[in-house]
Amino acid sequence: MSMSRFSLSFLRRAPNLQFFKTQQRIRLANIVTKRLYSAEIAPNARACGLDLLITNLTQESSLEGAEINTVTSVDGLKKICSKLESPINGEISVKVLVRFAELANESFGIQKAAVYLKKTLLAEMDKSLKSEKLNMNSTLETMCALIILELTQESIFETLIDILRQQFSTDVFSVPVSPLVRLAALVSIKKIRLPDDLFCQMREWLQLKASEITEPKDIVSVIAYWNKSDSWFNIFVEKAKSCISSMSSSELIDMMSSLANSSCRPPHVLRLICDAFEQNKKDVTIDQLVLLAQSAAKLRFMDNRFRRIIAEETLTNISRFTKWSQINAIVHSMAKLHIGNLKTWNAIAAWINNNQMNAAQTELSYAVHWCAIGGKGDLIQEASGYLCEKLACSNIDSPKMWLSTVYALAACDRLSPELAQTVLQPSFVANVLEGLSGFRKLMALITIAQVQHFLKSILNKTYKGPSVDILDLMQISSTTLSDMALKLRYGKSDEGNVRYFHSLLHKLVPVNSHAFPPALTEDGIFINAIIKLDVKGNRFVPLSHFEETKVPRLAVIYLSWRDRTLPYDDDDKSTLMGPALLNMRLLKARGFIPVLFSQDDFDSNASLKQQFIRIKTKLEEALNDNGIR
Repeated sequence: MSMSRFSLSFLRRAPNLQFFKTQQRIRLANIVTKRLYSAEIAPNARACGLDLLITNLTQESSLEGAEINTVTSVDGLKKICSKLESPINGEISVKVLVRFAELANESFGIQKAAVYLKKTLLAEMDKSLKSEKLNMNSTLETMCALIILELTQESIFETLIDILRQQFSTDVFSVPVSPLVRLAALVSIKKIRLPDDLFCQMREWLQLKASEITEPKDIVSVIAYWNKSDSWFNIFVEKAKSCISSMSSSELIDMMSSLANSSCRPPHVLRLICDAFEQNKKDVTIDQLVLLAQSAAKLRFMDNRFRRIIAEETLTNISRFTKWSQINAIVHSMAKLHIGNLKTWNAIAAWINNNQMNAAQTELSYAVHWCAIGGKGDLIQEASGYLCEKLACSNIDSPKMWLSTVYALAACDRLSPELAQTVLQPSFVANVLEGLSGFRKLMALITIAQVQHFLKSILNKTYKGPSVDILDLMQISSTTLSDMALKLRYGKSDEGNVRYFHSLLHKLVPVNSHAFPPALTEDGIFINAIIKLDVKGNRFVPLSHFEETKVPRLAVIYLSWRDRTLPYDDDDKSTLMGPALLNMRLLKARGFIPVLFSQDDFDSNASLKQQFIRIKTKLEEALNDNGIR
């Protein structure tokens, strides 16, 4: 390293040096020349001059490492690297690569960092690593960094593979657990192909050391990314389970977060985490609560105990929420987890209404959207009204975000006619649909169609402007459209239930003779059947006599579990989610009487006759509730 790399702290300690200006930089080469080679040797320098030089060279290296470890941006790290003198030693090379990986990953600047390294430092670092002896921990950390930085095709990665292979053959008992587990996980995630012999060595070592893998993040990595068919995997999982009960709440939350980030949801592990967290949930910070809720939502972990904890902790700590990012994360998670607890939602809504003036438009839009999806738009009338006013004088930066916000305002019943019309303009529709196809395109069109229906049936019944035709824009047959809509509406989990319901209903009310078949309406609402029931005549009205028979049309709607909040205890009540609530209102605006069915209406032990009676009874009750007898 060049002598110009000495720190000012060393210069201040050097005797017989005078500074003419406090900020003057003195080149170390001159000092070394004077102190070590000049005839005028400073007092006490004869005995300690070389020792002091060696000490300060070591301190300077440590300072470089500390500076690298504490820099907070990729650009800041580049500036530090620009001052490094050649040759860059192995220790500094490891620190630089690891820190570049950390910072680039955090700032989504991996490509930028990789290009810089390839142009400047990588070749020199490769030479240093070949000539210096690394410990195994440094080797593993550097390989992980190169995988993150997408530099595995560079020669430096091959160098590290050779080093690791050698270390496995000589230092197998000193292999560090966590770095190797992390490398194995990254190799799996990024689909990196290591040499077969090295991969087998890693696999055998992990199998040998399974009982020593106890860190939460390491447990998650093995569960998420290792081959589940390996004979030792279940043995490892059993051993891992015993660690969960002794984890702190912070460790449990970190483990949940790691599982969520890897999209791994082993039911047995999640249940154990829930058991442990229920017993040890003391002193959870707001950020930890947010992370817990986000992780549960991402994993779709609908355990009643977890959902109750999230609702209760949010209610208890609502006064400690200080950021819109925190409240929005909770609102999103509450909606995704179908938590309907009214006390908690009231507290959240009060926070949103009280802080609306301090929110950026995107923050308020996000909050309103997820409150609306959760079926709690009626609680944020003040905030949604304020948002509507702000949007009236705003430009459309993101068509998709604009559409979701307009839809949310309709669900909150705070949409203005002017805003509704913006999503029906041909240019807007084209922008929203750009790049979409299949179910994603249909979903966007359903959203636009429902806003259109809200405008025409509720806001402005004389509207004559541009309009959207789902069938025309999808360019498929009506039968194919309805089949797609059914799959989109219910998904795989509920498709079997709804088809069974259709078979029951159609036996009682024959389709195409007394009932219109399941279909997506032009208003973007999927209706399972449209029928007329003549209560006085005790008969279903044939379609051929629909027009002249003056009884209301019944819109039969089969509810998916996604359409309702899910109670987590006996005191909690199920309510409709926002999209279902909006659909009911739109159907009523068209003159329909919605009749809601769900799986709860049909006992699996009930006879066929009892199930038919249940359908008929609910249809009659719907008419009675609307004064039709």
